[in-house]
Amino acid sequence: MKRTSRTAAAATAALTSLSLPLSAFTLLSTALLSTALVSVALVSTAGCGGGAGQSTVAPSTEPARYVVTEIVSLPYRAVFVDRNRDGYLVGSKALGIQYDDGLVVSPDGTVTVIPNPAGGFTVTYVEAINNVGQVVGTSIGPNDIGATGFVYDIRSGQTTAIPGLTSPRAINDAGKVVGTDLRGNIRKGMVYDIATGTSEELPRTTTDIHNSVPGNFEPFGITGGGLVAGVLFRDLALYDVNTKALKRVSPTPDTDRSFSSVSGVTESGKVPGNDRRGSGSGLTFRRYIYDIASGRKSYLPDEPQTGGLRTVINEAGAVVLGSSGDLSVYQNGQLKKVSEGLSAEDLAKWQIEDAFAIDESGVIYATAAE
Repeated sequence: MKRTSRTAAAATAALTSLSLPLSAFTLLSTALLSTALVSVALVSTAGCGGGAGQSTVAPSTEPARYVVTEIVSLPYRAVFVDRNRDGYLVGSKALGIQYDDGLVVSPDGTVTVIPNPAGGFTVTYVEAINNVGQVVGTSIGPNDIGATGFVYDIRSGQTTAIPGLTSPRAINDAGKVVGTDLRGNIRKGMVYDIATGTSEELPRTTTDIHNSVPGNFEPFGITGGGLVAGVLFRDLALYDVNTKALKRVSPTPDTDRSFSSVSGVTESGKVPGNDRRGSGSGLTFRRYIYDIASGRKSYLPDEPQTGGLRTVINEAGAVVLGSSGDLSVYQNGQLKKVSEGLSAEDLAKWQIEDAFAIDESGVIYATAAE
């Protein structure tokens, strides 16, 4: 998620939700001194084509209309990164450019601070949650020396260190965690199985077609079936933990594209990410969705951005695009700005920012500042 600085005058933030026909959008926000959760509900269906994956209303050039309602307020700044099927939100307290304490917000608005794992480690940053309530992230050792991944189980309330994995990135419902291990000055992609306590180092290649140097596969998402999406050198790549097959999606040199990044992978085989192009003052990021089944990489119909932005997508293919100060929704072939559907009152009160999740009914989670 992109971090956006705020002035003292804008020292309130919000987690919000908003809905479209047969779908909804939820927005979470951060600011300097506090974070609040609010709901944003649809009050008019103009300009929308129905829920995720279907079209029940004829497309219109008129914007959809939304209303914002506060859910709960947090007395500190926080950054949220993921949501599971049961409605649990996970994130971290933000202290300047650093993070402290992992957070779980339950569907009823109850906030839980994730306990620290044993060994003097302190939870600092949360990365993901699966649908059975397991949360993963990074914790730092005593005196800020050393780091280890952790898993927190909402059901038991227990936090356990993950050996051999310093930076977890994602977890599937079977309890397989993917991420990187940075110990020994070697960056290794890893898969850790919570049930068995075993880990697997992801394959390294010996030749980089761009730089002719060895490199690692760095994972960013994993499906329930064990398909891992990540980056190999500067290219999108896929790895199957069952067959041990590694596939490089963009193996040919591209002088314009500097590298590809990956935000994760859906169970339906969609990989969101962005391509970096150019350099220096001409650097831009263009968001894409890669469909594993068809092998097609499609760029989204928003203008190239000047910062790397998260792109989120649900299983039905509804896409939410975050950009500085606003959100856009791409659905049924239409791209709509959320700000165009807010009332004058809500538009003056809330500044919508970057999305980080969308559920199967179309509820989106993103940043917004008051």
